[in-house]
Amino acid sequence: MDLEASARRLEAHLNACGHVCRVTEFAPLGGGRSATSVRVRLDDGGGAMNVVLHLHPEGGPLAGMTSVAQQHALLCALEATEVPAPHALWEVPAEVLGREGYITDYQPGDVPDPFSRSGREYLAGHPPNGPLAEDFLACLCAVHRVRPEPAAAALGQPLDGGAPHAVREHRRWAEVLRAAPAFADDPLLAYADAWLASTAPAPVAPRLAHCDYRVGNVVIVGERIASVLDWELAELGDPLYDLGAACSPALRTNGLACGLWEPDALVRRYEERMERDVPPVALRYFAVLATFKVVCLWINASRPFSDGADDLTALRAGFSALESRPMLAEALGLPAGTGSSSDGDGDRAIAVVQRAVRDAARTGGGELRLSAAVLRGMARPRGDLRPSFADDVEDLARDAGAPPSTGLAALARRLLDDAAFAADLHDPRHQRLRRLVAEAGNSDPAGWPPRTPAG
Repeated sequence: MDLEASARRLEAHLNACGHVCRVTEFAPLGGGRSATSVRVRLDDGGGAMNVVLHLHPEGGPLAGMTSVAQQHALLCALEATEVPAPHALWEVPAEVLGREGYITDYQPGDVPDPFSRSGREYLAGHPPNGPLAEDFLACLCAVHRVRPEPAAAALGQPLDGGAPHAVREHRRWAEVLRAAPAFADDPLLAYADAWLASTAPAPVAPRLAHCDYRVGNVVIVGERIASVLDWELAELGDPLYDLGAACSPALRTNGLACGLWEPDALVRRYEERMERDVPPVALRYFAVLATFKVVCLWINASRPFSDGADDLTALRAGFSALESRPMLAEALGLPAGTGSSSDGDGDRAIAVVQRAVRDAARTGGGELRLSAAVLRGMARPRGDLRPSFADDVEDLARDAGAPPSTGLAALARRLLDDAAFAADLHDPRHQRLRRLVAEAGNSDPAGWPPRTPAG
């Protein structure tokens, strides 16, 4: 995006609509994995105000799955509720910046990334089940108390009829999985797909569900939630989806649900606040569904790489999909390797990939060095903290030193293939891979597995 040209086009559009002002700052906000968010400073001659421009995603996890018009309409509907959400200001047609968008007010505060070291440390500064946790839950309950009629009108959904929410949500992500040749035949994902199709809970009267409610999608000021962000996936459905997601392995930070609650305490407190019982069977279903969704989001983001594009971010998403599978196995209650030194197989596989990466970095050309940079931090013993998305991309770009060359995709495919092989070894059900380990008969990482990424 040409920032200066985009700022001038947005300024011209706002002035043409009667909002006379100058755009004095146009700064993309980091950390987002889906839509592009830009902080914009507007000066009308009598003062300045900060706003946020939200642009429809060109790619990433939510490519092809969201509607800017629906998000804008929903935010307008939420203004009459107790939900702290951004105040919708103006819509931006696609012809202005090449993508549809809308503008909201800007809420200053903290938006910690719970998957980064700094985010974990931030959440560790708040006591479990404490004041911030209570307000986090209070905001979720406010979402679930929104009257369904205005939400239905904003989202363009019927109040009754059609498939139940659990079925619709499963189908959405199952279609993503089945359209991805690199992942469609994965045994764990195929099992999760079948399990979700056969165990959907009974439908309930639809209520508004955020469908991505977590730390990272809220603005925190002190011990309060000042604003709930990222309404791309919101729909009328079963509110237990949000609660199941919060309790799932995918949203666990520092051993706590969303880094704030002991899971059992969260469920009990939700039952008290909402004056309803939470069926354990439904809670487990939505925890599995939410974790399945996370894997499929990364699969969707990896599609450009799978289609043959030399896309660094899409390659990174492919590894994220692989790394997320142990969480899905945990949610399903399946056995999975721990990745500890006693696990053996997993550590040996990781050592092989790491050795190949070191060799590529030492002896290879630009393509090998770039692919090695991509793999660094992805093939590592489980339990190590992942860097933030922004830090990871910056590190990879710095290590590459140049745009990806023509041969990156072919080489990285081989590395990705071996990383998939290594990840599979964490699942003891995969007898084919275990036989390969036995046939190798060699505890020396240099000779195992038979094929190596750099060879």
